[in-house]
Amino acid sequence: MKNADLPSNYYITFAAILSTVFSLVLPWALTQWSITKLAHLILADADANFLINNYLPALQDAVSKVHLTFEEKKNVAGMFFGMIIKILYAFLW
Repeated sequence: MKNADLPSNYYITFAAILSTVFSLVLPWALTQWSITKLAHLILADADANFLINNYLPALQDAVSKVHLTFEEKKNVAGMFFGMIIKILYAFLW
């Protein structure tokens, strides 16, 4: 299984998902500050540097043209928390 061409470290994947949801729901300055702080707390240095220096600038360009209403932001946040609950349940199962 270790030789399979499958990712074995999902920290950066979950960090990218979290960054994307934050960028859709929160103002960019708050997103950048919170993701930077969380990345340095949770991720390895190489992963945190990739997320902060490569992923976040590309994400900022990608979401700069996306404008959501308050109701849409609330729905995105609700779906995100629903996904987190399902993932936690899957780990406990």
